Amino acid sequence: MRGEGSYLVYEQGYRFAFDYHPAGELAPRDVVSRAIFSYLERTNYSNVFLDLRAIPTEVMAR
Repeated sequence: MRGEGSYLVYEQGYRFAFDYHPAGELAPRDVVSRAIFSYLERTNYSNVFLDLRAIPTEVMAR
């Protein structure tokens, strides 16, 4: 869903992927994976989330 327009966020809704790469959620998969791991390690959080609200219903149904 990342490629369809979802946002990678943490609990407070902040899109942290842009802190790691200018393309944010659309950065290469390995970059996004490292960003998630780095973020979780740095903050001691145990989860990040995909915010799907920006994706049209028709795309979700597909």
